[in-house]
Amino acid sequence: MNNTIAQQIVEMQNMVYLRQLSTAAGGNISIRDRETVWLTPSGTDKYCLTPESIAKVNIATGEASGKRKPSCETAMHLSVYRARSDVNAIIHAHPLYCSVFSVIDTPLRTDIVSESWILIGKPGYVAGFSPGSSR
Repeated sequence: MNNTIAQQIVEMQNMVYLRQLSTAAGGNISIRDRETVWLTPSGTDKYCLTPESIAKVNIATGEASGKRKPSCETAMHLSVYRARSDVNAIIHAHPLYCSVFSVIDTPLRTDIVSESWILIGKPGYVAGFSPGSSR
């Protein structure tokens, strides 16, 4: 096992959790390592991860190995890595306010403060799908 990559995922997941960008079980992180993706496991309190709990998945085949079942969002991560060779890591989080805006069907206004408009521009939106869906 590549403990360096697994340890990086554990550290990043802890930062995401401590900054309240996701819940204990929500979200996932993956890192590309040549033909392999290392990612957070499914059904686990993400704040209690260890390097040994990080799953390993072959990008081409989707075959998983390791002690834990990989995230239910593995297909989403793999589709990004397959489509974009320049992407080497993904952080999928669930920040509270972003989650709220995604379900209240009200556009996020970034044009109120000029700095936010310059830095963010007009936000894009993607329809919501069930966790683990193939879309």
